[in-house]
Amino acid sequence: MKAIHSYYSTKKTGIVKIFILLILTFIITTSCDLTDPKKDKPKPEGYQEDIPWPSLADSPWPMSLHDPQATGRTKYIGPSQGVLEWYFDSLFNYSNAPVIGTDGTIYTCIPMSDKGLLAIDKNGKINWKFNIGRTMELTVAPILTSDNTIFAGGGRNAVDTIYAVTTEGKLKWKKNLTHLHLNILQSSFIVDKIGNIYFADVYNNVYCYDKNGNQLWITNLNNKIFHNTQFSFSPDGKTLYSPGLSSSVIGISAETGEIVKEYGTHKTYITPVIDNSGNIYTIVYNSSEKKYNFVCFNPEGNEKWSYSVWGNEYVDWNQPCIDKYGNFYFGEDTLYSISYKGKLNWKFPLDNAIIHSPIICDGNNDLYMGIHLKNSGGKAAFISVSGKGKLRWKLILEDDVYAIEFGGCPAIGLDNRIYCPTFISGYKLFSIK
Repeated sequence: MKAIHSYYSTKKTGIVKIFILLILTFIITTSCDLTDPKKDKPKPEGYQEDIPWPSLADSPWPMSLHDPQATGRTKYIGPSQGVLEWYFDSLFNYSNAPVIGTDGTIYTCIPMSDKGLLAIDKNGKINWKFNIGRTMELTVAPILTSDNTIFAGGGRNAVDTIYAVTTEGKLKWKKNLTHLHLNILQSSFIVDKIGNIYFADVYNNVYCYDKNGNQLWITNLNNKIFHNTQFSFSPDGKTLYSPGLSSSVIGISAETGEIVKEYGTHKTYITPVIDNSGNIYTIVYNSSEKKYNFVCFNPEGNEKWSYSVWGNEYVDWNQPCIDKYGNFYFGEDTLYSISYKGKLNWKFPLDNAIIHSPIICDGNNDLYMGIHLKNSGGKAAFISVSGKGKLRWKLILEDDVYAIEFGGCPAIGLDNRIYCPTFISGYKLFSIK
């Protein structure tokens, strides 16, 4: 009998152990369920990933408008306070977009300077100067590549020479374009995925050079493009986009420089913004309807949608940006937010001020821009607005003598700093934290 009792007792204990083991297995497997929607939540329609661009430096802000798609967006976080930290003064004829290196160094170009390319540390001290000539013309914004090369434009009488300079301030090579009275007339260079450099001149010639300074091709586009802005690139790196003079956007082959497609029929003056799917966005003026339209074209050339705003023909729209959720931000005396499908999210009136710089966006979807204060005797301000349309902070910028206007595209750097260039007479580079 004792043996039988021991057998049934052991069997009962084993059943209890199996039952406990099954419960523990259920708890562990359900708590670690890899299909849990909280762990693999699908991204909303229009969500924007950063497009890989191997030739460009992996830095907070390697080129004007941040990237070859001209998104104006970085994953880095901008200032939360809106406090002036320092400014760099006496930058005569300065209207150049700064770019930021991986260590936070600021690179920018100054025309009418004996040492036109400057490297400035994040505390406002000059690391080095490099001579790119002395010209009255506005210089091309530099661009920083992944092999630690800075491409800058300079020259003696006009911007007619490309300089390749290391991040230590040493010349790698320079190339003079040699044409009579030629002037590179774009706000920034741009590079494709393997490092070829593209730009246009005042005569509507479009150029492609490789990263060693060898000319690959030159094509004349017969007054088709508006060359005072910069190009943008399709996500695959095969097509350049430019604002057009008769068409809204001109698509240019990166392999040959020939026009491959024209989009829309109304002129524009801003760099086209490109999303992850290759859709193209710009602002055009419809003279018959007396309206400005924020327009989306698909890569095939068809208009997907259009959002209309009021129609003063002489409104100077500044460069818009797109956040990581596919929302767009643009405006003049009112800041607009529209969705990926072209619907209004919100409007933010600027109260007797106008936007006077490209609009840029940080990793929190907070927006930053310079504004000109009307009837203020030349005062300006730099502001931050949240992605929900609320003012975060406002910093008044003023000069004892001169009016302040905003020049090239601001840049977000390390340590929650933003760098803002100004021109007209108050030529300064401001650091804001």
